[in-house]
Amino acid sequence: MLVLIGGGSIANGETLAIDRYIVEFCKKEQPHHLFIPTASGEPEGHIVAV
Repeated sequence: MLVLIGGGSIANGETLAIDRYIVEFCKKEQPHHLFIPTASGEPEGHIVAV
């Protein structure tokens, strides 16, 4: 299963609701995730938060 989202601030919890929904939707106890930053770079807080 592949779920893609974009936008929002991870560090500020803006994506928390959709993140929780995706984890629940996957129906796995420990789903894998991958954070791909934009080509222009991401604030370090976004990368550390993941």
